[in-house]
Amino acid sequence: MRCTSSISTVFLSFCFLLLATRAIAQTTYQTLGQSFKYPFTTSSHYTSSVLFSNLTNPHGLTFDTYGNILVVERGVGITAFSPAPVVNPLGAWQRKVLVSNSALTGAIAHEDGKIYVTTNSQALIYLYDEDNVEVGGSFADSYPVVTGLPSAGEPIHTIRLEKASNGNVIALIIGTGPPTTWTSTSSSDYSQVRRFPFPSIVSLVFPPPAMTWSSGQILAKGVRNPTSFAFAPDDSAKLYILENSMGITGINGITSTFGNQNPADELNLVILPTPTSTGLLAPPTATITPKPFGHPDCVTLWDPQADPVGVPQYTASSRGAQMSVGSQTNSWCQNTNNNVPPVLYFEPHSLPADITFYEGVLEEDGPVNPFGDSYIGSAFVAMRGASSGFGVAVIGFPLSVPPPTGGWLPYEYILQAWDLDACPDECIGPGGVAFGRDGHLYVTSESTGELFVVERLWIF
Repeated sequence: MRCTSSISTVFLSFCFLLLATRAIAQTTYQTLGQSFKYPFTTSSHYTSSVLFSNLTNPHGLTFDTYGNILVVERGVGITAFSPAPVVNPLGAWQRKVLVSNSALTGAIAHEDGKIYVTTNSQALIYLYDEDNVEVGGSFADSYPVVTGLPSAGEPIHTIRLEKASNGNVIALIIGTGPPTTWTSTSSSDYSQVRRFPFPSIVSLVFPPPAMTWSSGQILAKGVRNPTSFAFAPDDSAKLYILENSMGITGINGITSTFGNQNPADELNLVILPTPTSTGLLAPPTATITPKPFGHPDCVTLWDPQADPVGVPQYTASSRGAQMSVGSQTNSWCQNTNNNVPPVLYFEPHSLPADITFYEGVLEEDGPVNPFGDSYIGSAFVAMRGASSGFGVAVIGFPLSVPPPTGGWLPYEYILQAWDLDACPDECIGPGGVAFGRDGHLYVTSESTGELFVVERLWIF
């Protein structure tokens, strides 16, 4: 059966429903023009629109080479979104369940016909047929690539693919959060970012042997909850890591008034040695010295004067100062050999969830920037919390060195919940951000179950 734009409105609606019924049982459709569950504001000259609603905890998202959006819906699995192949005057998008796996934690990456995801204990590869938007292969649908991930109290293991200068994928980078309760006997495997170089020689065995968490090269430790990371577009050796800090109320006499305004969430930086063509760090025999970022002993001050009566000992400090909340002293935390400070501070309880850089779009006749020239090289961060958060923030690059210590936010919101007083119960909660091949910004909102797009309005 075929639907065309010449069909009457009544028959078109019938046709649309019939096609949805005849399609795979796990494929559903939604017309454009749907309202957001809760309103939010966008910066001037930008607009947003819902692509799909009523999703189940949508978190990480990425794109295949055809521009289909791949999303991890926590509690469901992997879903794919694209314009529906139905000629409809109103337009429509389709959602197709690629993988049913309720154990997936939220992170996702894609390259070369492979989808990378994580459970609480392993990183998996699903073989992906881009031409037919299907998961499956001649040997196996999926196989583990890294096993033995520590079961973290924070449920998402972050992943990112590392590429060489020629575009080849050479390593998988994985971050793990803290245990439910951190004690002196907690394993050192937690709150780390590790790198897993792929073998330079393709294994004759399929699926290839999995790597183990213990075999990974430790890039960073003491990053309490590394929720996302991204490579700088102008320097592939710079890995920027988002960190959700800890609650400190009740620790060492910290009052709730002080704890509400401290500590800052963080953007940290790790600089990787230049990899060789095989993916090994150069030189191949090099030993990596992991960068220490303080957890569970040290945190970053946001408002030292939040409670001058209850917590007076920090009133003379500046924003960004390192303070002890563990067994170490403030002096120990302020020694960069023990604790590397962040390169940018987020407002306390911002809960930054995902980060991506805007690089524009490269066309055959040269670069075009549908999102605006001013944002080239900027980082976009999904925020799920904070009194001024619940939106997507933009960080201008290059960053100020050292980070600013003034009272203003070192970033701006391009979109934000309309009524912050209604948060977190009745507002958006962005979990994932990514730029599509079209140069538009795509966002998932976990709290509202939505996938939406943000575009620039060009007014001439």
